[in-house]
Amino acid sequence: MAKVESNELLEPITAVLRSAASGTIDGRGFLTSYQILKRLDQTLQDRLQTAYGDAGGKGGNHYGPATRVAKAADGIRGIEKHYLDTEGLQFSVRREEGDDDVEATAGLCALFRLS
Repeated sequence: MAKVESNELLEPITAVLRSAASGTIDGRGFLTSYQILKRLDQTLQDRLQTAYGDAGGKGGNHYGPATRVAKAADGIRGIEKHYLDTEGLQFSVRREEGDDDVEATAGLCALFRLS
């Protein structure tokens, strides 16, 4: 299983964070690693899924593609990170009809934005 290196992820993740919605709040909106993952180029998403399996609690992997994205995002200069309580929260990471929702299993979920 070929891993996806951080240096391959930094610029694509930064580009996704740069394109996050902004409005009346101070700066860009926060994104979860699941949102970042699903906004990456499909080829990169496919590589991450091949290397790390499925995302979320039902994915069967402790360290899935969204976790890899979060770890890489931590290394981006100018990143702002906060945590969201995930009790009762589900993520819709659908790219195609028939994709499953992802249930949050950890008590906290990191939120990222460029400051």
